[in-house]
Amino acid sequence: MRRLGLLVCGLLVSCASPPRSGPVVGAPWVFGPGPGPMGPMAGAPPPASPPPAPPARRYEVAVLPIRDDEIFRAERIALRDQLAARLVALDPRLTVVPRDKVDGALRPISKTGVPCANDALDPEDAVKDQGWAYTTLHHVSGARGASEELWVDVTQYEEQVANFVAPLAAGEPVSALTGAIARLVVQPEAGALLGALGGSPRGTVDGGALTLCERTSMFQCEANTVAWSDQKAALTACFGDEDEAKEDLLFEVTAGRVTRCELSDVERPETAASAREACLCNAIAGSSAVARAGGRRRLQIGYLAPSLLGYERPEVLLSRLSPTLRHDLRSHYPIDEDRKKGKTPFVFLETAGREELATSMGRCTPKGGEGYSLLALSIGEAGTVSGVTLVGASGKTEGDCAVKVAKRARFSCPTDGKPASAEVTVRWGAVHQPAAPLDAR
Repeated sequence: MRRLGLLVCGLLVSCASPPRSGPVVGAPWVFGPGPGPMGPMAGAPPPASPPPAPPARRYEVAVLPIRDDEIFRAERIALRDQLAARLVALDPRLTVVPRDKVDGALRPISKTGVPCANDALDPEDAVKDQGWAYTTLHHVSGARGASEELWVDVTQYEEQVANFVAPLAAGEPVSALTGAIARLVVQPEAGALLGALGGSPRGTVDGGALTLCERTSMFQCEANTVAWSDQKAALTACFGDEDEAKEDLLFEVTAGRVTRCELSDVERPETAASAREACLCNAIAGSSAVARAGGRRRLQIGYLAPSLLGYERPEVLLSRLSPTLRHDLRSHYPIDEDRKKGKTPFVFLETAGREELATSMGRCTPKGGEGYSLLALSIGEAGTVSGVTLVGASGKTEGDCAVKVAKRARFSCPTDGKPASAEVTVRWGAVHQPAAPLDAR
């Protein structure tokens, strides 16, 4: 919505009439046109030139990877380059950071050049560290009574630097985005988004350690998803000794064979990601479902280690965390069923690696299903756990197990390249108590 300004006389501006010219006291009346402007006095310095207008502020903009699970990696790169050129043409204040330089900043590498143990890295956080502005793309439906639109925001820290908008046609995603980017125009006022919907899609095939969903929409799996489960063993083998993982596979089937295949959410696959990508793609290519498929397909694959099946994931809460480990403050509100059991809301510090640690701690569930452990973790410059101290536990068995599991935890790299620390509370099946104040140090 546009902001409207209103000036009120006597409040915001002076509405008095300007003074009229009149006779000078003590001077004779003069009729006719008044004298012209006086010339400079002899010996006086020439009048100063008006100060130059301040230059418009310029922004270095990182055009971030386009997140779209229906578009292949090479196509996303081409769209990024097209978007960069369009933004510069529309707004002369913007200077685009070279794509290779942006991608280098997005790689989860420690200060010493060692890959981070946990490769989860928020692109926005990474470019903020460089002082760059960055792009955000929104696929919007129902705004201003229009059909579908593409909104592009340029943000630096929390400031909206520029906003652009274009109609987004229906149809094949690459051509739709190509056309929308070419038609982008400046949006004078930033639009407001009410939110987005999410949830688990209907029709997911549960194969125990492996779940499959060939996505047809946000909420629905293809009815024939089960056909891909003939490769269950081959797909499961791709996850090695992982406790939990989720991958989205984008592939294209032409004339009964897979012609393109890749992990849809990986922009620049490192060694481990490339190996898993090749493994999953080879498994899918061998499925009998390929003969009945055609076009672009999206298969969401979830994995849980067989040793963890049947265990409820415990709460893993971080009560103290070095500020050099990126984190957010989150809140948890139990579902109705849990509230009936006496569980209450709580807040916690969220950081990359916490959820994976919680999953792995399921194998330490004590007899009876309830217990706790308190741990102090030392974390190295690459995000690996270099030491674990058991501060307290409800029993020796779960305490010893928790220490063993915590030693395998993987966190992101501390931002200053120095060792970090965390204090962790693990609760198995316990009733939630009101959370104590949390802090970071």
